[in-house]
Amino acid sequence: MKINKSAEKVKGYAHSNSVKLSEKALEKKTAANNILKDTANVTLFILQIIRETFSPPFEFKEFLRQCYQIGNKSLPLYPSQAPSWDLFSQYNHDLYW
Repeated sequence: MKINKSAEKVKGYAHSNSVKLSEKALEKKTAANNILKDTANVTLFILQIIRETFSPPFEFKEFLRQCYQIGNKSLPLYPSQAPSWDLFSQYNHDLYW
């Protein structure tokens, strides 16, 4: 009779742990699937960028116009940062050399 009780205990323990193991395996499988899906989405996005970059019509005028606008809008930021860079270089001159 003891053998049957211990066998039932072992069977119950194995069943409960196998359920836990299968849940862990499912979680890992889901995580792996998510990683693969994200990698595939990033790859497709990069391929689309490359395809769109090198396909006609090339709009050089628009590109140069946008570069000019971005440059003019960011130009006032440089003088406003000059005093902070001056202080930074005075107190942290070891970082440059």
